Amino acid sequence: MCLLGASFLLLPAQFRLQAFLPGGAAIYLVLSAYWVAMLYPRNPVFNQLIQPLPSRQQVREEIEKIPDMQMRLEKYLQMTLEFKKVWLRRDQFFSGFNSALLLLMTFVTFVASLNIAFYEFFVTGNLEKMLIEIQKSLPQTQSEAPNFQRFMVRWGPTMLFLSSFVSVFVLSAFLRMLGRIRFGLQSFAGTISLFRLPDSWIWALIACSGIYLLDMKLELHPVAGLLGFHGMLILIFLYTLQGMGVAALFLEARLLPGNWIALLVLVLGIWLPVVWLAAFVFLTGLGLLEVWFYFRKRSLLPVSKV
Repeated sequence: MCLLGASFLLLPAQFRLQAFLPGGAAIYLVLSAYWVAMLYPRNPVFNQLIQPLPSRQQVREEIEKIPDMQMRLEKYLQMTLEFKKVWLRRDQFFSGFNSALLLLMTFVTFVASLNIAFYEFFVTGNLEKMLIEIQKSLPQTQSEAPNFQRFMVRWGPTMLFLSSFVSVFVLSAFLRMLGRIRFGLQSFAGTISLFRLPDSWIWALIACSGIYLLDMKLELHPVAGLLGFHGMLILIFLYTLQGMGVAALFLEARLLPGNWIALLVLVLGIWLPVVWLAAFVFLTGLGLLEVWFYFRKRSLLPVSKV
């Protein structure tokens, strides 16, 4: 990994910027191999928990084979409880590990991208030149053109973190599908329904929000203001993902087509952007309220009573 990190210095400047920014995706391509190897099933319990559950159509076909209606109902209740038990064990065994690994990979790629950005901006000047060229290419108006460099400095760390997470998540989903189709390998790497944050992180969000509000009123040190601003945005993004995880777990535990519902929301948002805003507010609120109301456990509550 050290050789890989040092080898980028020998690459052409344009290739360095395109390959490693944003999100450090080039570095993650190597790290992801370790991720897949780490999650390879090694024992029967692990292998049982990662097996894909049947769809609602398959469950219906299985139940329709039973002629008696009372026995159909009993079979349906039995299968539902078994599926929820599997999801409860998945949540207990994999959610913490999956979330920690996902955040660790995101942090590694974020730090790598941030260091490369600083190197290319302050040492070589290549990133600064690229930003100046973009600034010149923007349409000029009669009023003063917006300072693109200042915009990137203001929003750059948050954009790098978001792009790092997207790179990690999308590539992990691709590798998960590739491993299942090509090698028959099942894993939960990067599964959004198993993503959750420690409850104590809510205090970090409160602290960052407080620093940002104080900076708006009292004009604190620029570094403190930036830390509060970016920390607040990044944590809001993570709690939105936690809300997505709660919603995905609720749907998947009930064998509902969560992917199709998400696609429907995305398509509707193209014509009605208010749908995206409503989904963002709902999921962020769901992720924040999860700290106090434990929606993940509530969605699997019947299992704990069996």
